[in-house]
Amino acid sequence: MWRNPALAEALERLKRWGAAVVEPVVEEGKAKYPEPEEVVEAAIDATAPRDMEGLRVLVTAGPTHEHIDDVKYISTPSSGLTGVYFAREAAARGAEVTLVAGPGVRAKGPFEVVEVVSVLDMYRAVVERAARQDLFVFAAAPLDFYVAEKAKGKIDSSLPSVEVRLAQAPKIAAEAKRINPRAFVIGFKAEHGVSEEELLAKAKARMEAGSWDIALAHDVSKMGFGTLKDAYIAITKSGVVRLGPAHKRELARAVLDMAVQTMRRRG
Repeated sequence: MWRNPALAEALERLKRWGAAVVEPVVEEGKAKYPEPEEVVEAAIDATAPRDMEGLRVLVTAGPTHEHIDDVKYISTPSSGLTGVYFAREAAARGAEVTLVAGPGVRAKGPFEVVEVVSVLDMYRAVVERAARQDLFVFAAAPLDFYVAEKAKGKIDSSLPSVEVRLAQAPKIAAEAKRINPRAFVIGFKAEHGVSEEELLAKAKARMEAGSWDIALAHDVSKMGFGTLKDAYIAITKSGVVRLGPAHKRELARAVLDMAVQTMRRRG
């Protein structure tokens, strides 16, 4: 039925009339109903305010893989969901969105996806595009270090021990802001098992050092990696707002509401 010319013509007519069409998932030559979650996301897309038209947005998402050899790597447990939902929300609101996604990130939406592997790959991808952006959302959880001397092939498993030297990775957000100081920056500060006072202090320090406009502080020991829900403490120049626990799409919408309002006030 999906290949029937009459159906294709009818769907094109509906699209011209402004109807939103959620296309099926085609597997093994058969069209199947999309997942319920995708239908819900499409409905949210269709009802989003179009208040970001004309803005160019770059979002980072997911982990990075820092290879010890050609087989093994060290990483973080990030799923990339936070960045994907920010990208989808911004695109639904009319922005031109680029998502720089680490390994394993399942990204689907009306935006460009740039796939990267290592933290240096992510750094280069962001830097190459930084000057053209109006807003950055640094939602990825790349490693702060990379393997300085990757072994070729596969390290012999019979060795009693192996030394791996890590070098500090360049700060992606800091370099993007240096290249494009006018851009609005939303950054994340994740900690593990700290007090709220310490979490806020570290997030504020990172925000000031990086000239961020919004810092989103969260304790990943409670919620975050790999979950559909999260909770942030949003820090702006005018105060602190607690967001969540809520679905990551809802949180993305709330944070972008704050960003759009602030950008409007600045003209």
